[in-house]
Amino acid sequence: MESIEVVLPEGRKLESTDALQKFDEHLNVNTRKRMVRILQSIEGGSNLPKICRAIMRSLLTNKVMSMYSVVGQKGKLPFKNLEIAKIIMRTIKKSTLDKFKENEIFYEIGEVLSNAPNQPGGINYERRHRARRERSGTQHPRMDEEEESDH
Repeated sequence: MESIEVVLPEGRKLESTDALQKFDEHLNVNTRKRMVRILQSIEGGSNLPKICRAIMRSLLTNKVMSMYSVVGQKGKLPFKNLEIAKIIMRTIKKSTLDKFKENEIFYEIGEVLSNAPNQPGGINYERRHRARRERSGTQHPRMDEEEESDH
């Protein structure tokens, strides 16, 4: 079984909005189908939030997800119109045998996007932990390792 890294640029998660836009623009039909097949193997079952998190975290860093909302509210970029969003939608529908409606899936995608800024690598997480380190005047090696693990 293939891993998702074989279709992602440089074999790793998309780490910037530019990388995501570029990847999204160059997706062809064969790559889309291949991605759906690969992503279906990531998380099984019928726990929609868990499936959404697993799929999205396999493709995007928290930093990238921090820059998006489903439709682009609060100054964020819209995720819903991206090809990668359509691939995620198709994957979830296929892996759950159409158990969930599109609006339910996009709700969970929105939850993942809205929580990303507070996760390691997300924009709020980095800001909050940097401020905490500056206040305490110490470096916390463990926190630095966590932040690096998302990149």
